[in-house]
Amino acid sequence: MTVLTTVVRGLKRIDQLQQTVWQLGRRHAVYKVTDKHHSSVAQALLWTLEQGLGTAFDKQTRQAWTDAYTLQANVMREGANHPNANYDDWLEQS
Repeated sequence: MTVLTTVVRGLKRIDQLQQTVWQLGRRHAVYKVTDKHHSSVAQALLWTLEQGLGTAFDKQTRQAWTDAYTLQANVMREGANHPNANYDDWLEQS
């Protein structure tokens, strides 16, 4: 939850957040996190938000959360799959 809070607060500074999320992906690779895990977390997150927000969790809010999660999960995957732990090297290749 701490990381999720950091991500939400960091969306206004996406360039700074990206490196943190990329490095998080590197750490998750050690834990053997797979794409299936990312999907499960996305589903759990959306369900939790729907339960907590009720009618405020409308179609537009769901899409915004889906987009934000997908963006960050993709950066995590990139970090996990990069051949070395050098964020700047990854940026140059992107």
